[in-house]
Amino acid sequence: MQLGKVFRAVRFNALLLAALLLSCVYLAWTSFNSYQQNRLTDIFLAEIERESANQFQTSKHTSATLKDVYNSMSSQRQIDLALSLQHAPNIKNYIPLLPFSLKVQLADLGNIAALNTLVEQPHPRQLSWQQKLLELDYQYAWKQAKILANGAGNKSQPMLAHQAYLHALQLAQTTRQAEQSTVSLLQQQLVKHAITHKIAGWQDILASYSNKTIASWYKLYQAHYVASDKLAEHYAQLADNPRHSNQACAKPIVLLAQSPWELTAVIELTQRLLATELARDFCIQHSLWLDNLNDIEARLTQLDQSFWVIKGSVTKAYRYKNQIYLPKIADIHLLKHEVGHWLGFEDEYALRPELAKVRCAPPKPNQAIWSMGYNLVAIKDNYRFESFAQLEQQLKQHVYWYPHIQDIQQYVRLDNQLAKIGSNYANSKQIGLFKADTCNHQVGVTAYKPLDYLSFMHNYELDIPKLYKKMFLSNG
Repeated sequence: MQLGKVFRAVRFNALLLAALLLSCVYLAWTSFNSYQQNRLTDIFLAEIERESANQFQTSKHTSATLKDVYNSMSSQRQIDLALSLQHAPNIKNYIPLLPFSLKVQLADLGNIAALNTLVEQPHPRQLSWQQKLLELDYQYAWKQAKILANGAGNKSQPMLAHQAYLHALQLAQTTRQAEQSTVSLLQQQLVKHAITHKIAGWQDILASYSNKTIASWYKLYQAHYVASDKLAEHYAQLADNPRHSNQACAKPIVLLAQSPWELTAVIELTQRLLATELARDFCIQHSLWLDNLNDIEARLTQLDQSFWVIKGSVTKAYRYKNQIYLPKIADIHLLKHEVGHWLGFEDEYALRPELAKVRCAPPKPNQAIWSMGYNLVAIKDNYRFESFAQLEQQLKQHVYWYPHIQDIQQYVRLDNQLAKIGSNYANSKQIGLFKADTCNHQVGVTAYKPLDYLSFMHNYELDIPKLYKKMFLSNG
């Protein structure tokens, strides 16, 4: 009996001791494991800190080290690490270094930097990451809006892009990191898209935002907007109500554009033109913002009392009668070239065959020499004048710059006692008769110009020669 009690006491004490030992072992293991996990976290963060000092020069070695350390962590420690990195200020710089699983954890926590990285990688969850990023990041939403706006798409594409711009703007306005200048730029793109694609209610959209640029567009809308079908009716009132000039001028210009930014650009461009001697008789009579420029060439042909400058409706500048059409990107040099046509000057570069066939043709079938403009005269190649006197008489009649030629004989040669133009003997520093490229594609006709070098009527970026300026002033 006594022995049994002793045995039970010993067994109890043994069990108690074993429990104590197990507790100690567990505590020791837990402590060691915690130490190890803390150490792994410290190593991970230290590796990132080292890369930070190296300005995040991504290397395979660093990525491999981080991956090994991360995989050695417990699941809970991996979650804790993701939580600690979620709002790190420079996380986007070292996202490429992080293990894929950690990027996924960060993405699940809504980290925008991680989402931006993952959406570019093929993965079963790619679509869900894109959707989540679209809900969280105004910059990504903005990017998608621009993609929609620039895409060909179907008829619903402009409205989808408009809705995407609205969503991006709402995100930006609620994001503390978004600067006001960024929000303003996004507003401008939204309004610009609405105007360009005539989104329903675009006038109200234009009036909805108060930033400086959009406010200026709205003022242009109030002052200059005209419905396309009211153009002729509105034009009848222009002469009595000039917008830009207090008095009439010999050559009134009306400016047209299909948007406020293009109207602003063409007003500023034309004002620069008016400051030059090229435009001494011109003035801006009015500027109009039309809702569309469809068939504008035919419509303006019926309104020929003014000169017209139309901005943004073509991809290449050209002049048709009293109308000048400018592409979206145009500078003062290009406008001067086109105004040169208004003033009676012809292109000196080689015309396309279909144009050369028309513009290099003689006014009368049997005419051998004729003026193409103040700067060009055309002469049939196979024609020989009976005498120098006859040629000189024809030159005086058709060459506007003839009074500036000092010695006409050096530009004439005899061919079997018959006279013809032979500018090969010319002095290039003088004013004379020099072959132009204009009629290169018209067989049997050669165009001649006053100068032996290229002018702004050959390449609009070149200077206007002094002789041409004299002719502008003398011919009006």
